[in-house]
Amino acid sequence: MIYNFYIFSRVRKCLCREEWNRTKPCADVREEAKLVSGLLITLNSFAQQMGPPKTMGFMSYSTPQYKMHSFETATGYRFVLTTDPGVPDQHDCLKQIYADLFVEHVIKNPMYQIGEDVSKCTAFTTRLQSFLQTRPFFAMLIRRDALPSRVLASSLEQVLPSSSVGIGSVLSVAIPRAAEKIIA
Repeated sequence: MIYNFYIFSRVRKCLCREEWNRTKPCADVREEAKLVSGLLITLNSFAQQMGPPKTMGFMSYSTPQYKMHSFETATGYRFVLTTDPGVPDQHDCLKQIYADLFVEHVIKNPMYQIGEDVSKCTAFTTRLQSFLQTRPFFAMLIRRDALPSRVLASSLEQVLPSSSVGIGSVLSVAIPRAAEKIIA
């Protein structure tokens, strides 16, 4: 089940926020965006400090209530998706949203000014909603105990093809050419 989607700019400004399937509505959207942005910075810093040399950042973490997936572009945009904890890693999904939707319908849009709210780009928001709503887990709760153990393990410690480090089976960080575990 997908709960939220965010895009943050290089300066931590929330450019886009979409919400689906939440049982508790957000009382203060601006405050929630600040909390998510701060959490991203904290987790990234934590991963870099606790990980081996050349750790680049984190990809996802899980709690019993939700899982947060993150993708940071080379230009500093952060794409974030919050889902049910049983949803497999969505790093590739976020990369596809960036490359196929954001770049094509926002960055290449001559009417878009860098740093503006992305919701003004209706082609992007329409395609984003369509893309996410067609994901097989969009409105389906995935029970962690119902998953085969190898699927659960891979969903909790998804890594980039080149390498990664998992922190306590709840935080995945990308590092070049290493596959080590740090016990939290």
